[in-house]
Amino acid sequence: MRKSRHRIWRATAFAASVGLLAGLAGCSDNAGKGASKVTAGGVTTDGNVVVVDTDVSEVELEVGNRLVIDLGSYNPSVGDDFEVAQEPDANILANFASESNYLGEEGEDGAPSSLQYTADAVAAGETEIKIDYYFRQEKSGERPDTHLTVRVVNP
Repeated sequence: MRKSRHRIWRATAFAASVGLLAGLAGCSDNAGKGASKVTAGGVTTDGNVVVVDTDVSEVELEVGNRLVIDLGSYNPSVGDDFEVAQEPDANILANFASESNYLGEEGEDGAPSSLQYTADAVAAGETEIKIDYYFRQEKSGERPDTHLTVRVVNP
């Protein structure tokens, strides 16, 4: 009897999750303007902003989207550092820049910061971005380097 209840529960849970996913896929209040917020495999789309995690190796954007590479938190006071080893083709991704925000309290020393790189998709094409991690000026396997292939398509 226990085995039967377990099978029924698994089948019910599976059916509910398939139904939920199908329902969510069909929901959109912006009538074909793209997803309002979708997260899948380390990529989050929120309107025209596409945020990728460091473990993502490929992403596709539309012209007009803004790419945000979220490197998370790092602490330069202990030796964390990132270096752009390859910038994207500026004809495809323009305005490539870093944005860092101190996460500590005002007057506090040694707290981590958040780090993101941003760029605007301005033309169709493919380009690569490489951002390497260093700890105390040495290559380190402590955090993975970011190697991202970006495909920009026309909407």
